[in-house]
This record gives sequence, structure tokens and C-alpha cells, in this order.
Amino acid sequence: MVSDGVSRLLKGVKTMIRIFGTHKKKRYTGTYYPSATKNKYDIDGYGLYATPSAAAGAVCDSRRNGRTFWLYKDADGNIQELSTIVDRVNFPGKGKSKVADPTRLRSAVVEAPKATKAPKATKAPKATKAPKATEPKATKAPKATKAPKATKAPKATEPNAYGQALLATKKKQVEPHKPVRPVIPTLTLSEDLQKLVPVSNPAYCHQEFIEDVKLDVIDNKSVMLLGHTGCGKTSAITQLASEYNRPVIRVNMNGQTTVSDFVGLYQVKAGETVWCDGALPFAMKTGCWLIVDEIDFADAAILSVLQNVTEANGQLMLKEKGNEIITPHKDFRIFATANAVGCMSDYRQLYQGTQSMNEASLDRWVPYKVDYLKPADEAKVVSHAVKGLSRLLYVKLVKMASEIRESFENDLVETTCSTRKVIDLAHVVLRHITYFDKTEDEAIAVAFKNIIFTKTSKEDAEFIKGLVQRSLGIRF
Repeated sequence: MVSDGVSRLLKGVKTMIRIFGTHKKKRYTGTYYPSATKNKYDIDGYGLYATPSAAAGAVCDSRRNGRTFWLYKDADGNIQELSTIVDRVNFPGKGKSKVADPTRLRSAVVEAPKATKAPKATKAPKATKAPKATEPKATKAPKATKAPKATKAPKATEPNAYGQALLATKKKQVEPHKPVRPVIPTLTLSEDLQKLVPVSNPAYCHQEFIEDVKLDVIDNKSVMLLGHTGCGKTSAITQLASEYNRPVIRVNMNGQTTVSDFVGLYQVKAGETVWCDGALPFAMKTGCWLIVDEIDFADAAILSVLQNVTEANGQLMLKEKGNEIITPHKDFRIFATANAVGCMSDYRQLYQGTQSMNEASLDRWVPYKVDYLKPADEAKVVSHAVKGLSRLLYVKLVKMASEIRESFENDLVETTCSTRKVIDLAHVVLRHITYFDKTEDEAIAVAFKNIIFTKTSKEDAEFIKGLVQRSLGIRF
């Protein structure tokens, strides 16, 4: 009985040494292979093993990983997870282990030696190579579909703190902050002011500078457009106002316009003397857009009044009305057009009666040089203004206008051809084709005589005749 007890004790001691002593001496590592169906483990031996917390295929060290599991091989050579048997396993230190129930642990691990004998039996038959040959084929299917890679995408959507900071940095680099461009608001007007909104021209083509003008309107800047007659200076403002439903008051300076006409004066009505606002105070009070056309024809007294209004936070003082001060409406804007100011000063001889503007007056305006439209855009405008001609005829008229302008820039003639003149030419051509049964060439010849030659010198007329004959083959 004693000998039996001693033998049992020695056998138990040997078993415990095999279970716990092996773990202290041997460092167990392994590789974790996740798949769509089940987890596969490959370990060098059996015993303590840490489940990887990183990517697939990583080799894990049980002594450096906080999350640990006990694994063993059963009699059939399959890897089993011992944590399903043991309540909890901790492996915090190097080679040290704690188990919740050593008795249950022992009963599970004792079966491990049976599993170690199994590989000897499996090595002998070559038939086991067949599964190995079939395994790559089976594993190729996930690689072809790349399902595991596709499932990694959701993890990227929920990164840790470091990942979130990295993604935020990349997002800033790829998508830099871009300020939103402001837009002119469209107004709802009273019935009286709605009548002052210009009529829209669907065929009108804005030039590139109008985008800057829109921002000037938002910033409450005073805008001056410079260019030759008929190039579309006033139309650019009126069509912009029509687009955003803004009322417009247009005042033409003709050399005879006085300060009283522009600012206001007392008048006798029904036996009473009453004050009547001019265009400037009316626009400032009601929030209209004021266009001062041909400002280089304006009297110096009017320019002096405009200096106060065009300043930042400018106001208007009516001396004739007891020094009444008018603060402009928030929607009030002021524009001006000129033919012979600034960069257009060299053409003053073409615009007799224009006045030079001093630096103090010009300094209060944001100027833009306006050129004639591109040929394709101009043909579109002319065809909309005068309907009934062939497309080729519109192109011919615009082509001749462009050649006259080029000759003017090269100092070959002293006159230019505005878009307004091209529209007049189209009207005359259509009239003679429709009512006088003339051919297109005959109608063009009559139109040039009436619209172009009568407004130029004899020398310029002869030069333009030569242009028309060479370009269109028309004889006069």
C-alpha cells in the first residue's frame, strides 16, 4: 500500500514537472492564420501560447502579450483551446504562470503526449500529401477574391487615436481649406423699383472682368469701366443688374449737366416750393445702382460731389437743403463709364469735349479696361438683336468690324467699329434684302455706305472700302 502510494506520488510529481516545468524552460511561440471559416494555429509543441492581436501570420511571444490562451493538441492532432476548460489563465511574467484550477488543467494537458505521438503515425503514409496539395488550391480562393483585404476597410473607418490624427493630417494635405466665394443676393423689390430693373438680354456674353466686378459689388467698391464707344461698358452693368434684380438709374454726362440736375433743386409745384431729389440722392436713399455714363464729360463740380460719395463710408451733404446729410442705402452702388480717361487718354482726340480727371478723382474708383467681344460672342449678340439673316452673313459683318478695329489700333484709320455699328449694319442689310429685293452683297454695300462711310473721313472711307473688297469681294 505504501509502495503504491509512493509510486502514485512520484508519478504525479513527474506529471506536474512535465506540465509546469516545461513551460518555465521552453519558450512557446506560434503562428495564427485567420480564415473565413475557422482559426488555424501552428505551434512548435503544445502548451502555453498567446493569441496574436496584430495582423494575420504574425509570430507571437506569450511572454510579451497581455492576452494569452492555453493550447494543446488532442489525440487526433487538432489544436484545442484550453481556455474553454480553465476558468481564466494569466501569464504576466517571464516563464511564470497562474491557473485557476490546476486539477482541470492537468487533466487536459495530460492528453497532450498522446497528441505528440500522432505525428509519427501521420508521417508514414504518403497519402497525407494529397491534402497538402489540395490545401493551396483551397487557400487560393480567398486570395483570388481578396475577401480578407476587403474586410479590413471597416477597421480603417474606426482608427485609434494615432490613426485618427494621421488621417486628419492627410485630409488637410489633400483637401486644403478653400473659402466659399460670396454671391450677390437677389432682391425682392417694390413695384416702383421693379420698373427700374433692366431687361435681360439672353444673348449677352459677359467678359472675364465681370467676375471681379461682382466681388467689387459685394465689397461696396466704386467701379469705372474704360473703353471705346460701343464696346459694352454700360451693357455689362445693366445686364449684371438684371441678373440679380437690381434697379438701375443711368445718368449721361453731356457737358451741360449741372450739379442741380445731378443732386437736386427746389421747384415750385402747386404754388409751393418743394425740394426734388436728383439722381444721386434718389439712388442713395432707395438702394439703386447709379451709372454715371461718360463721366469724362462731367463738370468739375460734379466730380467734386462724387469724391465724397465714392469714399469708404461716404455720405452726401445737400447744402441747398440746409446741409442735410444722406447716408447711402446698404444696396446702393455707383458705377461710371469713360472713353478717354487713364489708359484711354491717348484717344482723347476721337472724343471731343472729354475732360481729364485728376489723380484724386481716379484714385476713388476701381477701373477696368473693356475690349470688344470675341468674334464668336459678338456674332451671337448681333444675331439675337437682328433676326432673319443667315449665320454666314453675321460672321461676315463681325469679321469686317474686327479688321476695321485692327486697322484703327495700327493707326491706319482714325475710326473704329463698335458692336453698336455692327448691329446697325445688320439692320440695314436685313431691310434691303427683305423690302428692296437686293442680294446680300448689294445690301452689305448699301449698309457700309450709310453706317460707316458717312461717319468717317474720305481717306478712312477709301481705306475701309479696300478692306471690304479684299475680304468679301464686294465692289462699291
